[in-house]
Amino acid sequence: MKKLVWKRWGDPEFFSSIQDIPFSDGVYVYKNDSGLILPLKLTNTHLINTSKRILVVLNAAVAQEKASPPFFSGIRLAAGFEGPVLSISDPGTHVNNVNLAWYAGTESYSNLQNHLCDLIHHLSEKTSLKPLILGSSGGGFAALVIAKLSQSQCDCIVINPQTNIFRYWKNHVATYLSECHGLEYSKTSEQILNKKGIITDVTKNPIVENPVLYLQNLFDSHHIDNHATPIFGNDFLSNSVFGIRHSITWFSAPWGRGHHRVWPDQLQLILNMCVSGFTFAEIIHKLESMFYPELESLSEIKDSTDITSYEHNKHFPSYIFDISYDDSNLSWSELFRFTIPKKINQNFYRLLYFLLDWNLWYEKQKNNPKMVISKKEKVERLKLIEVVIFKCEQLDMFDSELLTLRTIKRILNQDSLGFSEDF
Repeated sequence: MKKLVWKRWGDPEFFSSIQDIPFSDGVYVYKNDSGLILPLKLTNTHLINTSKRILVVLNAAVAQEKASPPFFSGIRLAAGFEGPVLSISDPGTHVNNVNLAWYAGTESYSNLQNHLCDLIHHLSEKTSLKPLILGSSGGGFAALVIAKLSQSQCDCIVINPQTNIFRYWKNHVATYLSECHGLEYSKTSEQILNKKGIITDVTKNPIVENPVLYLQNLFDSHHIDNHATPIFGNDFLSNSVFGIRHSITWFSAPWGRGHHRVWPDQLQLILNMCVSGFTFAEIIHKLESMFYPELESLSEIKDSTDITSYEHNKHFPSYIFDISYDDSNLSWSELFRFTIPKKINQNFYRLLYFLLDWNLWYEKQKNNPKMVISKKEKVERLKLIEVVIFKCEQLDMFDSELLTLRTIKRILNQDSLGFSEDF
């Protein structure tokens, strides 16, 4: 167990009863007889009379090598949130070498999930504020557990969450099992945790009493395949951008490569819409208008362009950018069909990130003598880039991506890139 360092947070007050924790700004530690040490940070408590919500923020993975516990998330969010904020440091991440523990407890205190629900229920009753639980990744898993167990009415927002601890990356799970429970990575270990009352899988019975807003990055394939699909089925594999299952409302958008979470300004918007009384359905409608609007089209896209191929090919072709990739074999003209619909859809964003990845590949391959394309192909590529730039400018959310697209356009215009004389 690592020593808790309070220098950046201030000296804490210790309490052995949840009921005795005061509702005022500061850092606190709930410490019970069973060995549970639960650090808390309260912010914005002066807003108790003007808000109907208390935001509860749970940690995702932490960087133990860069900082010492406790770890409090939501500090920046609190500056723009119109209500009190409670940040809870996961005791599992206070153990040496453990960066992610899902608030699932340790061998000495396996009842952490229920303790969290008790804490949130007490603060909700004490303040008459409805809890809004926020968690990303591993914190998202903990939020989903609270949505199932909580005796208080609450709303939960999860971002790229795990839905089964044992379907996450093996090295993280194995470290948690070894350091926090003295167990090896195995199916038997999952059964041992379940017998202790620790929930490790929320997909077995995804029905929850409390509403959940499930925000999933379009490009986080690991979490789509292993964590979202077991709950929502193949909707995530089609071009659907939102849906509802039981009390879980989901929305998918392109927030960046891989496991990138919702952009801070949009998350702040979502949270404050919740405080203002908007429903999750209304919030999704707002997000849909931002990411999937109907845009103008360039006149260069002819009405005669074959749209049939687009309609019957919902999935963007997969290309692998590595040292063996030969760019001369790829015709970009076939990708125009993903720019045709006026209403932006997921395939347009797949095209956008395909082009962004091409720039990464080009930087690795620019001295490759095989990088030769025809003048005709050069013209087609420039047209495609211009169309994508035009649409991204209308979306008004992709400043850094536009810089990369303009770099690609400059590359295609420069004479140093090899072009064949074939036309």
